[in-house]
Amino acid sequence: MLKKLSHIILLLLSVLVIGCGGDGEKRAKASQSADTLNTAEAAMRVYDENPELALEIIDSGVAVGNIEEDLATFLRAKVYTQSTSMQEPDTARQMLESLLKKPYVTESPSNHEMVLDLLITVSRLRDDNVQYMRWATEKVDLCRQQNLETEALRTEAEIGLLLTQMGEEEKGLAKLDGIIATLIGQRHFDEADACIIALKRKINALYSLKRPAEAIPLAQRIIAKTEDYREHYADYADGSYRMPGSKEDVDDYCNFYSAQAHGYLARSYAEMANKQLAASGQQVTGSNPNAQSYQLPAKKYLDSARYHLALYEKSSYGQSEDGQVAIAPTLGLLGDYDRMLTIFDSLEKELGDDTLTSQYAIILKGRARAASARGDYRAANGYWKRFSALNDRLNTQLLKGRAYEYATRYHLQEEQLKAENERQNAETNRRASLAYLVLAMVILALCIWLALSRVSAGRRNKLLVSQIAEAVEYKNIVETQKAEESKEPQWENEPADLELPKAENNCFRGMTDDEIHEFLCMAIRNEKLFTDPNFSRQTLTELYGINDHHIGAIFSNGNGLNDYIREIRVEYACWLFNNKPEMTISEVAVACGFSSLPVFSREFKRKLEVTPSYYRSQL
Repeated sequence: MLKKLSHIILLLLSVLVIGCGGDGEKRAKASQSADTLNTAEAAMRVYDENPELALEIIDSGVAVGNIEEDLATFLRAKVYTQSTSMQEPDTARQMLESLLKKPYVTESPSNHEMVLDLLITVSRLRDDNVQYMRWATEKVDLCRQQNLETEALRTEAEIGLLLTQMGEEEKGLAKLDGIIATLIGQRHFDEADACIIALKRKINALYSLKRPAEAIPLAQRIIAKTEDYREHYADYADGSYRMPGSKEDVDDYCNFYSAQAHGYLARSYAEMANKQLAASGQQVTGSNPNAQSYQLPAKKYLDSARYHLALYEKSSYGQSEDGQVAIAPTLGLLGDYDRMLTIFDSLEKELGDDTLTSQYAIILKGRARAASARGDYRAANGYWKRFSALNDRLNTQLLKGRAYEYATRYHLQEEQLKAENERQNAETNRRASLAYLVLAMVILALCIWLALSRVSAGRRNKLLVSQIAEAVEYKNIVETQKAEESKEPQWENEPADLELPKAENNCFRGMTDDEIHEFLCMAIRNEKLFTDPNFSRQTLTELYGINDHHIGAIFSNGNGLNDYIREIRVEYACWLFNNKPEMTISEVAVACGFSSLPVFSREFKRKLEVTPSYYRSQL
């Protein structure tokens, strides 16, 4: 009963909070969709335009049990960090750091990553490079543990910029160059987005080093990358959660980064023009916007700067409050001090008493330039002194703070990673060497086995050839004796002119099939009928007048006629190899009645298990 009563009281309290909080517009937004009331999604839909309402929705969601307390803490921190009208970075930092030791973060790498992202954003808002390096380094560690290499590279780009600002220019730029080289050629959205971020970070690093000319090709790369993505956005689809969902979102994404790139180009050309003019004792003034009196290359740089500034100001980002603040220093470089000071007035009002920031240093520097251009050197001198003091204080905070501890840790981690890679490479090389050694031993053993097998096979084949030659010789002796008894010629003599029976004589009348078979075999052998490549049953039919079917029946009891012909041809080939060594293998094949050399070789090896060339070599 008490549990139900407590639930009812919490529900009534949440209704009261929503009913009493804010004006009618807030209540209308909160009640737009009853099924999404008091949820994280509802709060995140309105936090930018109406952060107070978002906080009320989060509190109500906790009260009714729709939002867990730890998630609510994260959402509140997000409102305080990312809302344009309610930025309370210190409050957000305390909330986020309180989450780091809770299961919400320790048991969920994705939640841990989101909390670190917000902490990095808070550090950037506060110009707190100590914390910036700390959280960025921790995020790189976390990403590598999860094999999220692209996300790790995105964060390492932040570290590369910070190293550059901390005085380690070459190391920071080298890191940024390595990241850009890894990502620039890939057509996946996640890698392309990380590449654009790395290009932006290097541009900012070059500005801090007063090397604006080197920023121009990087800004042009951003424009080329966004245009390629706009034209082939389907090819970039990789399922990344960062990827725009619709064609309209793709255009918004490309327009945003393209506008920023034009802003970079405008600033770079403006800084280069001012450098040229300063060398000749001139400066850019707003009274001469067309810069007709300036000489090349300063005029060319100013024209390029104003061209890209016009493109920037046409974009939706360039017309936004953030976009105007970002372009204010460039307006000063181009001599448009009135617009620059108007933007600075608005920004200074937002900063209030918070003057220990790099943004306030930019304001002081801009006001000093404007006062000097208008001849108010006393005011300019005051602004320059304040700028110098603030800049020294910011640099001291940066260079002597704990950021160096984290930089050292980061470098140590790099060295450890390098040492681990070298160890792994050495282990890989050792295993590869062992594998090659084993492979070499196997190959050697195989070669020895093949050599022994070849020797053994050679001996066996020699014996086989010897046996075949003896068998052929013995068979020839037997056939010779039979021929002498029947007074018929044999292979070593030319065939005699025998009076063969003719078809009309009907000489086979009264003979059995066995007797006819013996006669035909003797005739085929002695008359060398087999040497005719076209020999067939028709040959015997024409010579002896025996019916074709009768011949088939006669030779069906033993080997068929074709088998007998192949056998006697191979036997005759062996006799030729033994008795006429001057003949070539091709000549022997033709003499034996084979239609071609391949057929002869195949039949010879099938019958005797050795090739004709090997048989001949062993004689």
